[in-house]
Amino acid sequence: MNANLENVNQWFSANLLSLNLNKTSYMILSRKNCSFDNVTVTLNGVALTRVRETKFLGIILTDELRWKKQVDMVVQKTSKVLGILGWG
Repeated sequence: MNANLENVNQWFSANLLSLNLNKTSYMILSRKNCSFDNVTVTLNGVALTRVRETKFLGIILTDELRWKKQVDMVVQKTSKVLGILGWG
């Protein structure tokens, strides 16, 4: 993974782009309950932070590939709008 990330970083550099390492994190996607605690991802000597969930283009992605958090967020936003409209 680190070698592939280094290749991506070289492509970014060649195209005059850069990664903000303070905002860059990684997620291991798995439907099985496996332990990946010993995985370390680094770039330019900086260890990246592992996250269990992230919001991407307004959709909540979790490392277990479940939709519960996304559905909960949509229900919460919808109930607020319906409450304002007097339908709730």
